[in-house]
This record gives sequence, C-alpha cells and structure tokens, in this order.
Amino acid sequence: MPRSILSATDLSPEELRGLFRRGEDAAGDPVELGRLLQGRLVAGLFWQAAPRVEAALRAACARTGASYASGGEMVPGFPDLELPEAAEAAGAYADILVVRHPLEGAARVAALAAGVPVLNAGDGAREDPVRAVMALRVLSARLGEKPPRAAALCGDLRCNRLAHSLAAGLSSLGTTVLLVPARGAEMPEHAVARIAGRLGHRPVRYAAQSLKSILDMVDTVVLDPAEPYQHPLFAGLPEAGEEDLRRGRAAVEALDVLFVASPRSEDGGPAPAASRGGGPHPWIREEGRFVFRPFGKDGGGGAGVAGELRGEAMRDVPLLAELLRMALGPAAEERPAETAGGREGIRCASLRCAARRIPSVEPRFLVARRDPLVLDCLYCGVGVRPRWGGSRVERLYHPVGAAALRRVLPPNRVWFGTRQEAEQAGFRRAKGGAGAGEEGA
Repeated sequence: MPRSILSATDLSPEELRGLFRRGEDAAGDPVELGRLLQGRLVAGLFWQAAPRVEAALRAACARTGASYASGGEMVPGFPDLELPEAAEAAGAYADILVVRHPLEGAARVAALAAGVPVLNAGDGAREDPVRAVMALRVLSARLGEKPPRAAALCGDLRCNRLAHSLAAGLSSLGTTVLLVPARGAEMPEHAVARIAGRLGHRPVRYAAQSLKSILDMVDTVVLDPAEPYQHPLFAGLPEAGEEDLRRGRAAVEALDVLFVASPRSEDGGPAPAASRGGGPHPWIREEGRFVFRPFGKDGGGGAGVAGELRGEAMRDVPLLAELLRMALGPAAEERPAETAGGREGIRCASLRCAARRIPSVEPRFLVARRDPLVLDCLYCGVGVRPRWGGSRVERLYHPVGAAALRRVLPPNRVWFGTRQEAEQAGFRRAKGGAGAGEEGA
C-alpha cells in the first residue's frame, strides 16, 4: 500500500522538524517551490466543508506546478457516492487524495480503496493531522528550534479531532502533554494508547479543578476562534481549594503551550454554546503571553489580525506542498501486523466508525493483546474484547480461551462478542464448550 498520512503519529520527529524547515526554505525560493509537485494531480474529497484548508490546498497546488480537482470535478455523483467507491474512482486518475469525512476511520477506508496516497484532513472525531501540522509549524516558528517542554490540552478532548492530532504531534516532538478535560469530555483511551504505542510518549491525564489556575501559569495560549474564549466550557468547574492550586501550580508551572479545545459538531460533538462576546477573557492576561488563533481571526477582527493571517497563510502554502510531497514519497517498511475480522464476526464498538456505518466496508482488526484477547479496529482504533471464537470450516464456536480454538488456523478463526452474535452468523455451540475461558453472553 502506498504511503498515506492518516494520523500525526505517521510522522516521525525527524520528519516533522524537516517538514517545518523545508517549508520555511521553500517559502523563500519561489523557483524551487514551483517545481516541487510539477505534473501531479491532487483530488480533494471533502464531505465536510473546510474553506480555509481547501483554499490553502488550491494555492499550494497552483504555486508548485500541480493541479487540484474537487470531488465534484473528479467523481460523478459526489458527495452522494459512498466513500470507497468515490475514493476508488478518484484514485484512478489522481496522484494523491486529500479526504475530509464525518466518520471515524474514513481516511483509512479511502486509502485501502484508492490505491494511491491519502492525506487525512479530518475523519470524524479521530484526527486532523493537516491542521495539526499547520498549528505545530507556527508554534515551532514562534518558540524557536526547541519544541515546547510541556503543553496542556484543555476542554473537549473527546470529540475535538484537532486536539487528538496535537497531542500526537507534540508527543512526537518530545513535549510532555497534559490532558485537562472538561467534565465528561476525556480523551478516549484508545487515542491515548495509539500515541503511546506508536511514539513511546504517553500523554498525562490531569484533573483540573480550575482552568484559571492553569491560565495564570502559562506563557502560550492556543485558542479556537469558533468559540474564541470558551466561556461556557468550564463554567461547571468548582473553584479550586488551596491544596488543588498548589498541586496545579506544581504540575503546570513549566508549561509552554495551552490549547483550549471547544466542542465541535462537525467532529461528532455537541454544537458549541453562543459566546458571551468578543471581549478579552477575564482570566487571560495579555502581557507576556503568546495568544495564537490557528484557524483565522476571532470576532474582533482588525487589520492587524488580517495582516497576520496573510503572513501565516503564505507559510501554510509551502508547508502543505511539502506535506503532499512527503505523502507521495516511498512508504517505510513496517513489520506486518496480525489482523483479524471479516464479514462474519465481531464488529467495531464505535457507532461513528466507518466500518459500522458503510455497508461495503469489511470490519478488520489488529491484534493488540493476546491475554486477554483485545482487538483494535483497523479504521478508528477503538478496542473490543471478544468473548467467543469459532472456526469458519467447522462452523462451531467456543469460549475465547478454549483449547480447541487454539488449534484453529488463524485464517479460519472468527471472533464474536456474544453467543447471540455467533448463532446469528450460523455457528453452533461446540459440545463440551464450557471449558477454560468460559465467559458470559
């Protein structure tokens, strides 16, 4: 399979730093930039609107000798066509696809169907590595060669896909990442485990009692202007006591970066509440702080902000061009992972997964752990724990730890979450199947 960039974890620390450096170099050399992607065709399959990202992609293609075509220009019937069919049709002509879709794991579905590299511009609440790289490039330029020592990601960490990609990207650069979720909005464990498994750096969960105690201690604030100052996000948090403040100060006194993630309906979260206004947040002291709004100006507007936006946009273009070039390069050799799944058997536990919502997508899993057996969805990464397993040849099923199941060849094994699931698939309970590993329905 060609190289694709579906997650920020697909980029090594060396690749990220090289990406920022070459992007800055290309920005100052229009001749070299004009040859970077000469003759390439980039197709943008956007099931969700992203005017800023698509404008940057069009500009990157125009300035590097490539051509850009939208999904409607490439595929008849787009966007009503199902994702695998649209990706396959576009991949027949384009050199690379840039995909943005509301379902988690959609980018991997597209990569498997297209046969050409895919750049993920957002798949549900999973990740958005394109915007994360753009944000990290700005932080890298402002903070110098050294990456941030410590960063806090706050707010809606469950459904904000940019927060997931920033956690991965910052961890890749060696930054200590503190996860400070709003109540009921913790980052999913499978997202944290993916970062730890691929990069060896595990973000630290931190229970904040007061966002004010963190904002008072950091030098860099990263805001999303869709909800410029996140007034309602932490309204339910109680005031911290003296001991909580002491612990909070000790935990975050070395922070360089703070990102406040708002709920985003396009990522699968609730629609954000209305802002209380465009004035300064009462907790944020502007003196000595770097306030960064990576996705455009806030409601205050102003010529200074617009000029800054143009300056940043001019650097986004060569960065995106370098990211496209990197995705078009050779894929690194990886050790084949053990997989499981198929038309029969257990399905992904996430109802927002592309494998659950698109009938033509075959469920596939990676074997994450053997004892107890845990399978991670190949598309969205959510883990499931089978309780039963069977043989496709004998059409019999056993408890997951049964000795008879270990004798079944891996290609013939099929896993089930419940007995009902196995019996609905036409499997019969093996006689004497109440042996080792017996578990409930």
